[in-house]
Amino acid sequence: MTRMRVTLVNRLAGIQRGGGEIYDLSLAAALQRAGATVDLITGRPLLRQPIALPPDLPSRIVRTPYLRGLAHRLGAPGWRLLDLDLLLFERGAERILRAADPAPGIVQVTGLPRLARRLERRGTSRVVLLFPGPPSPRHREEIRSCRTVAGVGAVTPYLRERFGREIRDMTGGVDAEAFRPGRASLRERLGIP
Repeated sequence: MTRMRVTLVNRLAGIQRGGGEIYDLSLAAALQRAGATVDLITGRPLLRQPIALPPDLPSRIVRTPYLRGLAHRLGAPGWRLLDLDLLLFERGAERILRAADPAPGIVQVTGLPRLARRLERRGTSRVVLLFPGPPSPRHREEIRSCRTVAGVGAVTPYLRERFGREIRDMTGGVDAEAFRPGRASLRERLGIP
């Protein structure tokens, strides 16, 4: 039996970690435990090393200028810089995916609807567009054109309301076995009062 091949595309996992990045890294670990072959495509600022990534998660890095801070300081004109930065990452990620042999069965793209739509049009993998936070309304048409869109937590009903379409709920859960009542706590096992 062939193992499911999944590629997670999360630009910020190697640059700056937030909830979406932690979610994707946790998802990768869970998928690996379930027997899937998982890899990550992430970004790296031009002048810094990427944030340490899990050693057991094969990762490919796309170097981008990471212009978010400058874009914020410049205000409205700065958003063109941010869009250029995103476009450079998307093109690099797309090159990596085009060269993948075999192609992954599933590509999950976190928060980049333009990239998800382009990958879907290529048709070599099933694409899931995931939003751990609310997307910009300017991506309305790209989001509507994607076959599979998912949200995490409170973003799911927000997406359903704003985009008027089916949104999959990919809210993470808690390992009930590890936290069941009556089980010795970690503090007890380690002798910590």
